[in-house]
Amino acid sequence: MLLLGTASLGAAPAAAGHTHTGTESPTHDAHHRREAGAAAQREHATRRREAAGRPERVGRRGLRNHLQHYPLSLWQLMHQRAELATLTNLVQEAGLKDALDEMQVHQTMLMPSDDAFEAFFAELRSNATELAQYKDMLQDIILYHVINGTKSTYDFVQGTDLQTESGQTISVRADWSGMPYFRDAAGNVAHLNRTNLLAPPSAFGHIIDRVLFPFRPQTVDEALSFHAELSTFYDALQALNLTQLLNSSNANVTLLAPTNAAMADALAELNATSVWELANSTNTTSEGILWRLVNVHILQGVHSRDDMYRAAGVRYFRTCNTCVSFYVEEDPRTGLMEVFAVGNAQDRHATIVRSDLVAGDHALVHVVDAVLLPTTEWSKYCRYSAGTVHM
Repeated sequence: MLLLGTASLGAAPAAAGHTHTGTESPTHDAHHRREAGAAAQREHATRRREAAGRPERVGRRGLRNHLQHYPLSLWQLMHQRAELATLTNLVQEAGLKDALDEMQVHQTMLMPSDDAFEAFFAELRSNATELAQYKDMLQDIILYHVINGTKSTYDFVQGTDLQTESGQTISVRADWSGMPYFRDAAGNVAHLNRTNLLAPPSAFGHIIDRVLFPFRPQTVDEALSFHAELSTFYDALQALNLTQLLNSSNANVTLLAPTNAAMADALAELNATSVWELANSTNTTSEGILWRLVNVHILQGVHSRDDMYRAAGVRYFRTCNTCVSFYVEEDPRTGLMEVFAVGNAQDRHATIVRSDLVAGDHALVHVVDAVLLPTTEWSKYCRYSAGTVHM
């Protein structure tokens, strides 16, 4: 009767390695069915986690074994990620592997991606091999990305400064959407790509899209020469022999520096192949247009992006070309500042794509994506000598 009753309940298949003798009690048989059901549920949950890309949940008992698969230091964290190969190699070249492989250290690292280093080397007109030859500089750059304390994205508060292992600070800002980003000593900006990568028990890594530079430019020359994308505008300043402006540490100006692409478009519009062609021309109109072009992009006084934001739509900024001034508006879709010229460069406008690059204690550079090209027919009314640049 017991066997009949068991069969009528639909006994679960015997577990692997267990021989069903047909003599188990109903209680024992029900236990096997519960075990089989639980195993099926675990397998189903595992498949759902794998499909969703989520890690397996572990209890306290399995935590120790589970943590063996996690990086336990900043070094292990970067070494395990393919997009940080350049950073990993440079850490080794700098002799900082052991320092960043310490556990139980409360640190956070902003980790530039391989793409970030590629752009960085393009700006430096250099490469990883050359940088590795300057070990002290390389160490300063890497340690500038290591922050004291364990910090998640919630700890990056607008307006605060982060103390780094290089002894210098990184400023935290927030964009128009509230997302934090970082500003280095030179005014360069890095944004977060991946956040809150954990290296238990006390380290965090965040992948950023730009290498942060710990060195502050002391002159306009240093600020412009560091950025390859501004080389044509830099050549224009040199072609006009504005050495006083370039080498001054107290210039008291703001430069709207057009990118190389913007300068190329302007030169094509002027039927010129280079700024040197305009500077060396015996045609007084051609020679004068380069002066006027450059002076349109030099503002009297130091005006940060925040200054321009507060003055948006209500204030005109004077340039060193007396026939041109401009006002600014913020694009509500992107948060970028638009520059609108009035006067001799009527109907010209540009977008500030990078702002507040440091050029000494009393000068800033804003990168723009177009040239505010003055018209030639106003030449006799406009002042375009070197004396218009006030130091």
